Amino acid sequence: MGSHSYNLNDPFTTETFTINAWIKTDRTQSPESGIVGLGKTDDNNPFINIGGCGTKLCITLRDDSGTLSRYTSGVDYNNGSWMMVTGTFDNSANIMSLWANGVNIGNATAAVGTTTIDFFSIGQIGNSGNFPATPLWLFNGTIDEVGLWDRKLTADEIATQLYNGGDGMTYTNIFALTITTNAPVDNSNFAANNVTFNITAVNTTNPIADVKLFINGELNNTNSSGLNGTYLWDLNFADGVHSWSVGVEDTLNEIANSSLRNFTIDTTHPQIVIQSPNETFNYGKENDNLDFNITVTDTNLDACWYAYNSTNISFSCVTGVKSEEVITQNADNFSVIVYANDTIGNENSTSVNWNYRVFENNLTYNDQVVETSNQDFNISVTHDSSIWNSITSKIEYNGTNYSATQFGTGDTLIFSRTLEIPAITTSTENKSFLLVLYFN
Repeated sequence: MGSHSYNLNDPFTTETFTINAWIKTDRTQSPESGIVGLGKTDDNNPFINIGGCGTKLCITLRDDSGTLSRYTSGVDYNNGSWMMVTGTFDNSANIMSLWANGVNIGNATAAVGTTTIDFFSIGQIGNSGNFPATPLWLFNGTIDEVGLWDRKLTADEIATQLYNGGDGMTYTNIFALTITTNAPVDNSNFAANNVTFNITAVNTTNPIADVKLFINGELNNTNSSGLNGTYLWDLNFADGVHSWSVGVEDTLNEIANSSLRNFTIDTTHPQIVIQSPNETFNYGKENDNLDFNITVTDTNLDACWYAYNSTNISFSCVTGVKSEEVITQNADNFSVIVYANDTIGNENSTSVNWNYRVFENNLTYNDQVVETSNQDFNISVTHDSSIWNSITSKIEYNGTNYSATQFGTGDTLIFSRTLEIPAITTSTENKSFLLVLYFN
């Protein structure tokens, strides 16, 4: 059970306002009973009340001069059912109106603006000089959802919001101290050191005293502006995982704390080391397989790939572990670019070049020949002519060395030799040849 009366501190003259309550009773009542109203601690003066006149719902106002205004309805409130009762008081029109279950059931003329009150009463009529020490004209029943507004509610507000189809109002802590953590969201990732913290603190009943930002469990910043709204902080952090939260306190020492959120700072790009190929090979040709070894290191490594011969090729990578791939040598491409990124969004790349002292452009010969026929053996190579004074070539075939004729100058040369294929003693034989280049 609560108090029957609530002190309004300073007496004031009523103007335009609304009072409301839900009631339920089937009990015997006083000839007059008070459900909800306003009064003053002077002998017999004045008061405002929604209550019962006998078993009927009524609304009453007695002004400072002692003049009584009343409207008694034909509505029986003592029926054991929940009922919402509302009174609106309009100073400009000097009209008071009585409502039941969201419907206006009657009006009366009253000197609304000449009534001085200093307390709010529930379940009684405050019209006695010894009030509130001894409550009088008590209501015998249940009262709920009592409300007082400093304006005249509209018919739609009374019917739709208050009565709400008989469900009444659903009360929440919407008016309590609240925090909304807008940014960063939990488990955010940042590729830069700077982070902006954005929160909204609201208290519609009491002023905000201060808002505190906590970083990694320690107080980082206090804002005592008292703002009802958005708070921002811009801070820089070292790489790593960090936590943040906010606490808000109002002037009545009510405290609200946000949940703990985490974020990650990672400004480091993946580190890429290409172990091979990164050299000058003695000899090579198109479609040779090259060992391609790469080590990528990053705390939050995500994906790795390389670009070769206008194609992006993904490969499996684990931080700090060498990845072993194979490149198929292209005739005109002697470089590769390796890329890697991490889960934060940092991306890095590095490239490597390799070369050959001699690169075989093409080799032509017939692999099916007839004995005693003349066959041409031709090879085209590219070399660095600034390194070598001369190049000669021989072909070793069937145990005999044959010199080859050189064609061309500069870095690209062709060596050619025509050989007579020796007779064989069987129907078919496999023969091999060896082409030898000599550099001076």
